[in-house]
Amino acid sequence: MSAEVRKRILLVEDEALIALAEKKSLEKYGYEVSVLGSGEKAIQAIAAGMDLDLVLMDIDLGSGMDGTQTAARILEMRSLPIVFLSSHTEPEIVERTEKITSYGYVVKNSSITVLDASIKMAFKLYEANRKTLESERRQNALIANIADVIVVIDRNGINRYKSPNVRKWFGWDPAEVIGQPALDNVHPDDRAASREILDRLMASEEGTSTSTEIRYLCKDGGYKWIEINLVNMLADPVVQGILGNYHDITVRKQVEHEKEFERKFTEKLLDSLPGIFYLYSYPELRLVRWNRNHETLLGFEGEEIKNRHIYDWHVPGSEAAVRAAVDTAMEEGGNDLEAPLVAKDGRLIPFYMTGVPFEMDDRRYLMGIGIDLTGYKQIETELQEIHSRQSALFGAMSEMVVFHEMLYDDLGHPIDYRILDFNEAFTRITGIGRTEAVGVLASEVYGMRPAPYLEDYAEVVRTGKPRAYTTFYAPFNKHFSVSAVPLGKNQFATVTTDITRIKEYEEKLQIQVEDYAAVNEELRASTEELQRLNEELVRRTEELDRYFSSSLDLLCIADTEGNFLRLNPEWAKVLGYAIEDLQGKRFLDFIHPEDLDRTMKALSTLKTQNELLNFENRYRHKDGSYRWLEWRSRPQGRLIYAAARDVTPRKRIEEDLRRQVEQKEILLKEVHHRIKNNLAAIESLVFLHGESSQNPEVKAALTDTSGRIASMRVLYEKLLGEKRYAEGSVQDYVGSLVQSMRDALAIPEGVSIRTRVEEISMPPNRLFPLGIIVNEVVTNSIKHAFKGRERGTIDIHLSRNGEQGILEIRDDGPGILPEHLQGGVSGFGLNLVRMLTEQLGGELSIEGYDGTKVVVAFKV
Repeated sequence: MSAEVRKRILLVEDEALIALAEKKSLEKYGYEVSVLGSGEKAIQAIAAGMDLDLVLMDIDLGSGMDGTQTAARILEMRSLPIVFLSSHTEPEIVERTEKITSYGYVVKNSSITVLDASIKMAFKLYEANRKTLESERRQNALIANIADVIVVIDRNGINRYKSPNVRKWFGWDPAEVIGQPALDNVHPDDRAASREILDRLMASEEGTSTSTEIRYLCKDGGYKWIEINLVNMLADPVVQGILGNYHDITVRKQVEHEKEFERKFTEKLLDSLPGIFYLYSYPELRLVRWNRNHETLLGFEGEEIKNRHIYDWHVPGSEAAVRAAVDTAMEEGGNDLEAPLVAKDGRLIPFYMTGVPFEMDDRRYLMGIGIDLTGYKQIETELQEIHSRQSALFGAMSEMVVFHEMLYDDLGHPIDYRILDFNEAFTRITGIGRTEAVGVLASEVYGMRPAPYLEDYAEVVRTGKPRAYTTFYAPFNKHFSVSAVPLGKNQFATVTTDITRIKEYEEKLQIQVEDYAAVNEELRASTEELQRLNEELVRRTEELDRYFSSSLDLLCIADTEGNFLRLNPEWAKVLGYAIEDLQGKRFLDFIHPEDLDRTMKALSTLKTQNELLNFENRYRHKDGSYRWLEWRSRPQGRLIYAAARDVTPRKRIEEDLRRQVEQKEILLKEVHHRIKNNLAAIESLVFLHGESSQNPEVKAALTDTSGRIASMRVLYEKLLGEKRYAEGSVQDYVGSLVQSMRDALAIPEGVSIRTRVEEISMPPNRLFPLGIIVNEVVTNSIKHAFKGRERGTIDIHLSRNGEQGILEIRDDGPGILPEHLQGGVSGFGLNLVRMLTEQLGGELSIEGYDGTKVVVAFKV
């Protein structure tokens, strides 16, 4: 290898002797070799700009970075061929190096020949890759700047490649569309046709090509028209898909659209003309362009009149006149001609034709339109006939018809009017002949200055609005009805009718009119009222029909013989029958047999013109089952107006509830019985235990407890006897409680308990503490108030004062001094009474003089 082309190699080897030997060997083969002992040093040298052509990289580089890591870092900084030189032969090591670079892997201790060959091969691969990369860069630069976008679509319709210039022309980054279905960006209206083209091309032979125009979605959401060329290259080993190139043709499409619009607009414009349009070449006078009316009016097809000579449309012998008219139009810039044209069926159609010169592309043409005068000729004939009839009518009219011309002074003020013409009736009524009046001023004809009604007629001429009035003209001693109408500039006509006899009749009729006015007013009022009633009837009928059709209830009209006459649609929903299967049928035929007798009795009630409310019976459903209906019926004569409601679900729920209530009542009675027995047993046990005790205090305590349990039992028995458990009668409860205490306590015969309790209802949770209070206080009085006495009285008084209840218990014993209170209400009993009073939300007061008095005020 010559000195001029010596290649510079960096050998990265941590073993100094091996590095020296390899350096010597490579230098013998003409290489310039530099040696570095670690990956870090190699990276630093290359980062500093070390000039070299190839790197020989050992994999094991001691404690620092290994060879693969160093190679990866070097390639991040510079593109260089790297050949790995290592003693490792394990596949995973070799595979790891190939992931970094693939310029060669040489096992240490291989011959220098093998190493040299590997280095040379690495240089060749690097050069080839460099040229390929440059080619790709040039190609990408070319593709990025051409107008056409390149696309490759695989056989599944997926974009596998998009050239970078898709961003320039359509806004998409190639990565956004590669891997996506190719048709996703095609306009929905073009998608079906595009899919068909793509499927047909994929099924064709290789090399088959096609092209189409579609709308393509841009990233900004808009669409552009593109022309796309597609080639089947599925079998090509490189392309393996449909190769396409497309470019934006939106501007061309817009131009084409504008041209198409101009063409259609011109055709529509020509076809919308009221007559025929023609364009003749000049001087050949051959028809070049025409409109549809040209074909329709003259009866020819388009191919029959193309290039037809202008003379062919005209009557033979008129060629010279036609030519002269054409030449005049071409020389003077325009001309017209009225002449008949010959239709295909030989008819002569009168036309009014125009012509003007027209030049384009150095060619001269005669252009014009023709109007069919057939209608105008007919109108002209009819006008002549009308004029003749009007002249005859004008002369035969009984009204005076006079035509005038208004005259003005220099300042524009009306000064007179001239009579221009009039009919025979004018002479017959006024006695004035034509020679005396036609062309003469009105002031002279009538001998009046100013002329009669000058200001009125001047206003008609000025405003252009007709005017009508009646007047009495004294010179003729007649009444006239005059209508003045404008005719044109400064001209007007008057139509005057002699209404003298009509005026006489009017005076006679006025009396009758006044007589009839009052009658007519009454008749009008009656008619208006009748119309209002009729409108109200129609409105109510419509409302009834709407209600009848839209009601959720079952509405019907039946008769007292048991027939359905009219039903609303809800019947079909509830019973399953079509309305026609029910209407006109006997409703008794649909009733459950068990309900038939009751229904017949109900029908009898209705026959007597009595209403029937909340009546229930069962009707047969189309499926054989029965539905419960609840009725409200009102008779009117032989008709029955009824509304029913399907209560089958409610009846089922009621039946279920009834069974549940019966079961629960049986269970509740058993529970109540057991609770009552348990309370009685507890009361008896406490009582017996108290009776058997030899300890007076224990015996007294148990007796008190027995009394308290007795008050609970009494309350429970009272509540159990009530139908309503939520509240109980205070009067009954206190009475029963006192009776229970009489039975349980040893009350001296001379001691009476008097009760005066108002009727008050209270819930159990308040009755119970009230009963315990009564039990405690009364028991205390029996024990302590009557010692050594044979007679005594205990009064229990409970009254209501608004929202407050007052319980007062008084005895006529010696009373209780506070310093002598022992046991009884001053011990546990008193505390219990206080606690229960607080539970009732009440206040307790005790007086111990002149007997004992306990008062409890509580909220009812």
